Amino acid sequence: MTTSPCPLQTSSHTLTFLKSYNLTVLRSYALTVLRFYDLTVLRSYGLLITIFLFLCTSCHTRRYATYTPATNSTIALSTNYGIRLTPRDNHTLYNTVAQWLGTPYRSGQNTMRGTDCSGFAGNIYRTVYKKNLARSTADILRLNCSRISRQNLREGDLVFFATGITKKASHVGIYLKDDKFAHASTSKGVIISNLNETYYRKRWLTGGRVR
Repeated sequence: MTTSPCPLQTSSHTLTFLKSYNLTVLRSYALTVLRFYDLTVLRSYGLLITIFLFLCTSCHTRRYATYTPATNSTIALSTNYGIRLTPRDNHTLYNTVAQWLGTPYRSGQNTMRGTDCSGFAGNIYRTVYKKNLARSTADILRLNCSRISRQNLREGDLVFFATGITKKASHVGIYLKDDKFAHASTSKGVIISNLNETYYRKRWLTGGRVR
């Protein structure tokens, strides 16, 4: 009796994919494979599984371990901020945000040497979503976004706050998940904060979905 071929095949394309893909995704995918396939089938492809797990725990680990605390990594997002990534998350977004963490705040700037909140949001959107945002927080909300409630926030949406005397949007961040958002704080630079923190809860204005 012949068994149906396993969809995972040892090829140069497969190995290239495994080496280049995100560590978190690889580990999650490996666990999915182990749960999904019959043990008899896995025995027939033991060598491939061994190679697969080796790549998950060896090659790519070294690549991500080279990140310094200043630039961080998605591993830091998980350990330091309690953000658990899954294969369904936009890993390009999280990797890009992680590289900006620790960037100092500089009003009117938008580089990794220094950035303000709208400059940070604009850079993330250009890199991840290939979209250009207006330069000021108020204009981003007015020109680029449809307003949404906090309950309807999704990964990548913008979050706006009124930090001044008026109710005008004066601060913007990028929503991640589990009430966490990334933004350029005037006092701490690019950080991840929680919408439930008293300061942000009191100054919440609206969510924004970029059109």
